[in-house]
Amino acid sequence: MNKKFINGFLLASLVVGSGGILSSCKDYDDDIDQLRQEVAVNKSAIEDINSKIAAGAILESVEPNATNTGIIVTVTKNGSKQTFEIKNGVNGTDADVWTIEQDANGAYMWAKNGVLTNYPAQGPKGDKGDQGETGAQGPAGADGAQGPAGPTGPQGPQGEQGVQGNYWAPNADGTELVEHVWNAETKKYEATANTVKIAISYPGITAVVDNGYVYLNGVETGKDADGNPIYGRVAISRSGLLTGLGFIPALYLDGVEGTRFAYVNENYLSPVTSGKSGNVTINGASVAYEIPAASKWAFNTNTTPYQLSENAVANFNLNPDNANIEGVKFNFLPIANIETVSASRAAAPELVIKSTEDKNGKLVVTYNVNNPASMAYTENGKNTLPVTALNATLKEDADVNAAGVTGVVTSDYFSLVMSRVRFSALSFIGTADLHLATTGADAIEQKGGKVIKLAYTQAEKYDLSKNIRICYQQADFGKNLGTAAEKQMSLKEAAEKWGLTVTYSMMDYTIGQSKTHDSQYASIDANGVIDLKYLNASNQWVSCGDNDASRSAIGRHPVVMVNLCNGTNVVLTGYVMFEITDVAPAISNTGIVLATGEPMPYLCTSTNKVVSTWATTTSQVLSVLGKSEEQFKSDYALEIGTTYVKAANWTEKEQSFTKVANNKYGILNYNPDSQAGPTNGFLTWNYRLDAATEIAKLTAADKPSTVELFVKFVNTKNSDDCLYLGVSITILPAPSITYGTLNPNLLVPGTNDQVSMCTLAKNNTQGKDVTYFQALLESYYTDKTIVPSYIAPTGNKYPALSSMTLPREYSFTKAQQSGLTISTDGSKLLKGTQLVASINKTTGNVVFEHTPASLELLNSANGVYANVQVLSQYCNEAATVASPAHLDFVEQTNNVVRINFRKPVTVVGVNNYEVKPDGINPKKEALGNFFSMTDYFGNALFNNTAAGYADNQGLFGYYQIESIKVDLTGLSNNGVTFSVEGATSSNNEVYTIENAAGDLTADVLNDVKVVCDYTSEVLEQTVTVKIPVTVTYYWGTQKVEATVTVKPNRNN
Repeated sequence: MNKKFINGFLLASLVVGSGGILSSCKDYDDDIDQLRQEVAVNKSAIEDINSKIAAGAILESVEPNATNTGIIVTVTKNGSKQTFEIKNGVNGTDADVWTIEQDANGAYMWAKNGVLTNYPAQGPKGDKGDQGETGAQGPAGADGAQGPAGPTGPQGPQGEQGVQGNYWAPNADGTELVEHVWNAETKKYEATANTVKIAISYPGITAVVDNGYVYLNGVETGKDADGNPIYGRVAISRSGLLTGLGFIPALYLDGVEGTRFAYVNENYLSPVTSGKSGNVTINGASVAYEIPAASKWAFNTNTTPYQLSENAVANFNLNPDNANIEGVKFNFLPIANIETVSASRAAAPELVIKSTEDKNGKLVVTYNVNNPASMAYTENGKNTLPVTALNATLKEDADVNAAGVTGVVTSDYFSLVMSRVRFSALSFIGTADLHLATTGADAIEQKGGKVIKLAYTQAEKYDLSKNIRICYQQADFGKNLGTAAEKQMSLKEAAEKWGLTVTYSMMDYTIGQSKTHDSQYASIDANGVIDLKYLNASNQWVSCGDNDASRSAIGRHPVVMVNLCNGTNVVLTGYVMFEITDVAPAISNTGIVLATGEPMPYLCTSTNKVVSTWATTTSQVLSVLGKSEEQFKSDYALEIGTTYVKAANWTEKEQSFTKVANNKYGILNYNPDSQAGPTNGFLTWNYRLDAATEIAKLTAADKPSTVELFVKFVNTKNSDDCLYLGVSITILPAPSITYGTLNPNLLVPGTNDQVSMCTLAKNNTQGKDVTYFQALLESYYTDKTIVPSYIAPTGNKYPALSSMTLPREYSFTKAQQSGLTISTDGSKLLKGTQLVASINKTTGNVVFEHTPASLELLNSANGVYANVQVLSQYCNEAATVASPAHLDFVEQTNNVVRINFRKPVTVVGVNNYEVKPDGINPKKEALGNFFSMTDYFGNALFNNTAAGYADNQGLFGYYQIESIKVDLTGLSNNGVTFSVEGATSSNNEVYTIENAAGDLTADVLNDVKVVCDYTSEVLEQTVTVKIPVTVTYYWGTQKVEATVTVKPNRNN
């Protein structure tokens, strides 16, 4: 919630006479659609009208034009009239023009095309209440007559406002007039249901006079998404008089509107009075320096305090937007304080207005505060809030008096958040934490700041003012100022907001045995521009230029002192050392690729290399530098042990380089000896697997990877002059291989990657029994061999696969049948924790395991499958301790196979087997009549012969039938009953046929009988039943239903 403060003791100063006005930002509720609205049609005329009114003109009348196609607006200033025509849109030329005019009695009435109607445009005000009587002489009496002497008594209260009259105004569309009636309770007009059509078809324009405004309805205010015009209302002040000021908050503190004001309360600095000497390392040698006492090489805080106030800005909305502020006098009310605060009345803070400016209806007030530090804040954790308001004293002239408005307009109150600032350092632009050296000695010894290197030719003079700024700390209420984060401001901002100036001067010192005054080799003007100097033959200091004489300045180190000042007092200081250098060559700090190597395969070992020759170096580097080989070796030194690549922000124009961490792209060997001939290697990159691997990572695995690798040569006389020389290295992607094709005769029909696996047939050549459920993955490939080969063209430049070692690994893939997972090493297929299948990672032998989970899946309706894969790596030599690595192919195809595990036996229940009991003796049917069994190869496990059911070529015994169960539970139907004769055991009508060895023979199919009987003398109708039969064999259990039809025996 936003709070507004109006102090009681200040309230009396807000109103001067009966014309005083107190307003706040909430006074704008009735200023509908002020002149901020952009208008597309008639915009120029309306802006001209507003500008005239803002300059002091009075809007006199609004009338229809001669052709009734628009309106004429007349403004007057100093007796001079000017008219503006605002026309209807093209489609509105036939519309009636409704305006407001005064009738003979002076009342405002609606006029249609210039003819008065009976509709009032503004209700007449009710009669003003009677004025209170003047008090008696002397002490305030009760409404007595004025005495002959003594002060006048206080004025009596204003009488109540009379009843407001009704009026008519157009609706939002401008198509009808709506009656408005005054509501005494809500104290505002409310629309009634009474309307009058005024038949305006947009874009016709109507005008409404309402107190100090004329509202123009039907003005085009913009376009919609389809380009059609949008019409709205524009408000024009009739007088341009200022009626209100609304503070625009810059911040809220505990919900209170406010603005921030910054100030400084510190002590000035004074120069030290002693000298300084020491040693500094220049070009690798220790050199003595000495600073005289008068050089001001350092400053200390003195005992002179100062307060500094920023030129702050507060913003206010003008009401109306086009208010004329010419001649209006502005001032801030004296600062008051909410809650608890103490201030030194001997030096009370005072807000001083520096300037005011009207910016499109917004008043911008620039101000500062005298004695800002005298505002003392409590330290109990409760911030105090100094508050003030802006006063506007209206000018006294004929226009104002004619409008009946005089006095003072006061804004709403707002708080001042006093924010203390401390200037902490001067710094270089671009690196916020790089401060200038705080003493001249630190600058000389390079213990602070940085050395700025300037070429002696000074083709463009260096402007120090454009390269430094001011660091400061700021804290509201001055709390925790010392730990506040550091901020930066420009020198321009310091001048405009704080009135601070910056001075520049050379700091004198001597260096070396000759005690050279290095700072004489430069001067700096008042604007911070450096001019390099040298001592000519006439013993005069003159500006350096592109000439040999100027080269005598090379190697000198002038020092500049920078002071931030308030008048003549020093607030902050810093020091900058310059180094005068030779001119950097055109190729300085640029990257030059001296050799581009042929793309080389990605191998474990290789003799490949990229070599740049001395001949190339001579043509691309030495010729540009204008140096011989010996001069190059003398002037430039290799930065040993580092390599570089182009930085992420590298551009052809702005080249920058990044040091390679751990030289991960390899090293460039520098050979300084070219005596054996120009083809000798200058820089050489030798293939190394770890470096090639890092280079390969720079792009996608299937794309070649290229890196331009550089070494850095540094000018021994100018460390800013660097040459980045290098080579281009390209590593090919690893090859792709295929593993041949699967045997088409073994594929599941309609697929190209699915095969089937089951137990071997009984008469297999391997001599295996039914428990053997496994196969080698390679046995499903053509010729039962997996033969990898390159996928062209990735094999180009690579050795033949037959010449490389290809360690192969088999595993289950991660993607498997729903509900199944694989072990971490991919060798086991699991359901939960139970093993379903396994694969030998070396041989690729796949085994279907014999577990409860695997047996259940094998005999389920959906079956079970596994996705297996073969993956290889490559290396162009046998793995050794020195080179143990093998590399991954980028792609491997025809290496994933889906193996569908097939159940060895399928049990099928008989369908519609007929039984006809004779009514005397029960009907006994052999067990073999109720189901059949076939193996995966389509062979029946038993046959029905003349002698009964018999084992078919030993298959019944081969598949190890463990038990057969017949479930007769609840099968009695219409007197028909079932039982089993010859079963091993029974439990609640479930009959089990098994033996101790767990290996049944086909004899049970004959010996065990299913007995059918019925209790009635005559079976009158057919009865159908389904008998569950469960067969368990070595590879699981299958449950089927035998459908049996019991029919009446008509012979009975």
